[in-house]
Amino acid sequence: MIIINYFISLNENEESILQKMLLDKQFWPNSNSPKSINQLAAWAVDDYIDYYKSFTEKK
Repeated sequence: MIIINYFISLNENEESILQKMLLDKQFWPNSNSPKSINQLAAWAVDDYIDYYKSFTEKK
């Protein structure tokens, strides 16, 4: 498996919101919050990859 690293640029406000979001147990179903911003980003990318696969299959 090849691992590719990406960098995400955030401003201070976005970073602050993400930190609060990670700690907000009420926001996440079953209090299953990501353990880090990296995990959150990976979940988001996985979701969009699944969405795109589904989109392309319907074409």
